[in-house]
Amino acid sequence: MLVDHRIQVEDRWRPVWQRRDASLAYGEWLATLRPWDWFCTVTFRDEKKATPQSVPKVMDWLRTVEAQSGELVSWVLSEEYGNRNGRFHCHSLLAGCSEVSRRFAWYTAFTWFGRCKVEVPDSRAIAAHYAAKYAAKQEGQIWLGGKGFGDVDFFPCKMHIKV
Repeated sequence: MLVDHRIQVEDRWRPVWQRRDASLAYGEWLATLRPWDWFCTVTFRDEKKATPQSVPKVMDWLRTVEAQSGELVSWVLSEEYGNRNGRFHCHSLLAGCSEVSRRFAWYTAFTWFGRCKVEVPDSRAIAAHYAAKYAAKQEGQIWLGGKGFGDVDFFPCKMHIKV
């Protein structure tokens, strides 16, 4: 007798589809906030410092970049644990920093943390979807901050994308 496994397959894959849909919606929302200038990745040199408790230090770096800019800077910071070795690192989108030297930002991050990238995205939508992909890939925390989002240094809110 032939058995229809469609229901079991759909039940098994539903969380994956929901996570993908949440990621796409989050990316579309991020793309509407600001024109994003940079996409950054910070990986910590010292494994002992590679913990979520390092986020305030990353925020200090973001404020250093903001201090170099003549504009109101906004940022979105996503925490992630690497697939290969489980090492904690951060991805961020920055807006309002187009006049800041990327070399300065990279060198400062490299000196403070270790391996890092400061890249100009092809488009703000691509950058937003890329950040959303990292945020939704696993249960991580997302931080919104910068004076471009208001008169505060950073929003102390943390959002979880969990499906």
